[in-house]
Amino acid sequence: MAGHISYTSDVWSRTDLSAFMAITAHYLVSEEKYLILRNRLVAFRHVEGSHTGENLATIFHHVLQELAVLDCVSQHIYPISRINHMTDWNDYS
Repeated sequence: MAGHISYTSDVWSRTDLSAFMAITAHYLVSEEKYLILRNRLVAFRHVEGSHTGENLATIFHHVLQELAVLDCVSQHIYPISRINHMTDWNDYS
């Protein structure tokens, strides 16, 4: 998986109801004989309007364009509910 980047996003609102979206890149780097997981905050955006999927996807799409990685991205989107069913979390305790 070295050379691949995964992106995650999170959206939240302040008490004044202004909303923000953070996008983080996650990737592996090889250091000596180990693979090390790294992550970087690549975008932090004010979300105008409602938190609809279409609005959030538009912001995410614009960020990928700004990063010049849009042509390199495949669409493997897994809702957290599906991931919970796919993974035995006890394996990580």
